[in-house]
Amino acid sequence: MSVSMTPSIAYGCINLLSIVVQQELSSQQLMLLKFGPVSSVEVIDHAASLKWISMGPGGIVTISERGKQCLNLPHVESQLRFLLREYFLCRRDPWLQLASRGRSHVLLQSPPEIQQLFHEAGLAGGVDLETIDFWDELAALLRGEKDKRHAEIGRLGENLTMLFEKNRTGLNARWMALESNHYGYDVLSHVSNGDQNPLKIEVKCSMASISTAKFHLTRFEWQTAVHSNSYKFHIWATSKHSIRLAALTVAEVAAHIPIDQNGGSWETVEVPYDLFEFQDIPVELALGLTSPIP
Repeated sequence: MSVSMTPSIAYGCINLLSIVVQQELSSQQLMLLKFGPVSSVEVIDHAASLKWISMGPGGIVTISERGKQCLNLPHVESQLRFLLREYFLCRRDPWLQLASRGRSHVLLQSPPEIQQLFHEAGLAGGVDLETIDFWDELAALLRGEKDKRHAEIGRLGENLTMLFEKNRTGLNARWMALESNHYGYDVLSHVSNGDQNPLKIEVKCSMASISTAKFHLTRFEWQTAVHSNSYKFHIWATSKHSIRLAALTVAEVAAHIPIDQNGGSWETVEVPYDLFEFQDIPVELALGLTSPIP
């Protein structure tokens, strides 16, 4: 792709698919098509680089299975999301590394034309699971399978906390970890329905048994906790058959935090799950998830 993706090129690629599927065209005939403010060469170049079109028998342009998959999506937003995934897989631009830090970092640092595409694809806001999956897949481009699995379980815990807090307070919480991993907590909720002061929540989740599971806490997370007016830890133990939660105060976790000694300072501490009491959470809570607990 000699030219970076722009909204006009993106819409041109999708339009090209719809044209080619309706009529047989040669590569020469493709060049005569009009795509608004961008040239046919730019659109064809991008569609070919995405492996959406290719030259078939007799010089007729054909659509690949991936191209058909995009074209068959129900609305333009979904098609744009599909296109962006394909484009990022082809390009792997350096700024994509910011995806591991959170959505807001990408939106601030990506090229303006890509930022516009994020907005038009409905990816710049919202916390629906399709949007979350997109951003997690983007971050996964730079992760191994083990890290990807760890991230999926972490998102599961965060999602459960979002649902739990909505049920507890009747108010919508904010999914801060989706925007950035630099806040020192994952979800911003409210103390209660009657007290709408902010409650910061750090979320940990494991699918191991409580007797063997551990969670890791960073110094930054702990310092954020002790300097916040209202802060809780949600420690989730999940499986296909049960959901259990330890909702812990800072004081309850403090006894298991190391003390700096001899001029040194700790950076990460590992805390066993079985130090705390867990409560059973009705499995109905998970009905808010669009995907079952893995």
